[in-house]
Amino acid sequence: MKNMDIAIDASRAIRSRKTGVEWYACKLIEALAKIAPPGWRVDLIVDNSPPPSLRVRGGREGLVPSFNFSLPPQWSITSLRWPPRYLWSQVRLAAHLQITRPNLFFSPVHVLPFLATAPAVVTIHDVDYVTHPEAYSAKGRAYLKLTTRFAVRRAVRVLVPSEATRQGLIKYFGASPEKIAVTPLAPIITDIPPASEVAAVKKKLGIEWPYFLFLGRLETKKNAVRVIEAFKKIQPALGETRLLLVGRPGRGYEAVRSAIKNAGLGDRIFELGWRSAEEVTTLLTGATALVFPSLAEGFGLPILDAFAVGTPVITSASIATEEVAGGAAVLVDPFSTDEIADAMKSLAENHAPAVELAAKGREWVKNFSWEKTARQTLAVFQEII
Repeated sequence: MKNMDIAIDASRAIRSRKTGVEWYACKLIEALAKIAPPGWRVDLIVDNSPPPSLRVRGGREGLVPSFNFSLPPQWSITSLRWPPRYLWSQVRLAAHLQITRPNLFFSPVHVLPFLATAPAVVTIHDVDYVTHPEAYSAKGRAYLKLTTRFAVRRAVRVLVPSEATRQGLIKYFGASPEKIAVTPLAPIITDIPPASEVAAVKKKLGIEWPYFLFLGRLETKKNAVRVIEAFKKIQPALGETRLLLVGRPGRGYEAVRSAIKNAGLGDRIFELGWRSAEEVTTLLTGATALVFPSLAEGFGLPILDAFAVGTPVITSASIATEEVAGGAAVLVDPFSTDEIADAMKSLAENHAPAVELAAKGREWVKNFSWEKTARQTLAVFQEII
């Protein structure tokens, strides 16, 4: 195998507070490190000084706690400092790629530098800013449309996590179907935590069973307001059952806060903010169900994480989440508060269907792994170089 220089935008992978895209970048890089050909020199490019534990260079193996894996000897990390808050990809990264001229550049975060000339592969996670413009600022929509349009045209190949995103790129951006490869993601969670760990997290956070879990940004697109309204409808019939909201505020958070206040349920609704992967794992393990009726998603990682720990899932029909759930979840119309409420009440009151759904989820999630995602990604790289 001849030597190849591969550059990867790893800026999202070293974020300390990871959500979907950050976890994708991190887990994919970890899996690629295990299977990449030995002749490939891979440079992981980050946008700030990584933590001291991350400062490993090619020629040495070292544990990378932020990634939680060892880098092969021929892999390196390059930090490109950029004091301005914006345009790191379009200025600092672009200049670096012009100088180093790798055989291939991979961006797992949808943005390609306008001025970079290396053959490129890009992952575009969704087109939600087109289908649900109300969930984004005007500036955000304009930037996402511009960079997506450029990436679709400029990249040699485009990776997407779902067929739904693939169809969106074809419909809204005129992407060539042959250019797009669907590379589904995989669960972040791999092991069910022991009962003692679950109990410790419950005590730390001050929560009690039973509870429903909402996981995602508290924003319009994630449909948090309707989840709160649905819970308000059914809570009187469910006694001590609570609703836990796990995620940081997003666009539309004010409406979420108003919905919590208007529900008038006091400590029956807990807003827990962003939580670590370990805490999310234990919260999912103890939940009556994950309530995930997003208005739009490019994939829906929490669905697979819930399946991995045997927790039933309520999610949206007719978008990528239905594709990801594979018939192992309760599907609802995300615009119907009544449907969401009925699904929650049914799983809380009927043990047998909940157990059956959990079993289906555990079986379905076996179809997904980061090694599989990495091999599909590597195959695309090899087609190009």
